[in-house]
Amino acid sequence: MRDDQDTKTISWPNYHSGSNGDYQRVTAVEPVHELLLNPNNASGVIEYFPAHPHEGGVGVPEGDDHARVIATGVSQVTQRPFNLIVAFERAGDQNRNTLGRAVAESSFHHFVDYN
Repeated sequence: MRDDQDTKTISWPNYHSGSNGDYQRVTAVEPVHELLLNPNNASGVIEYFPAHPHEGGVGVPEGDDHARVIATGVSQVTQRPFNLIVAFERAGDQNRNTLGRAVAESSFHHFVDYN
């Protein structure tokens, strides 16, 4: 089911977290990852991201035990939950290389005011 009813050229998966300029409530997945800590907030975590009418879908690659979903949101159209951020921790690969940490997030719109 399509969440973004206005932009038919963007196919699933995408989720409508709100209109540009609005904010969406986000849920930090336990245990809370250090990227989501906010000592200036009473809850101690980030609670809001900028919203966007078509957020992408992100997930943990199958069989990857060094990655996990760390934040989720909810579609404002369908009320479906969706993953916002996946964090990858340092790990070794099959060739004994050390892979660094990384983040996959659903939309660069969270970090810049650009469409």
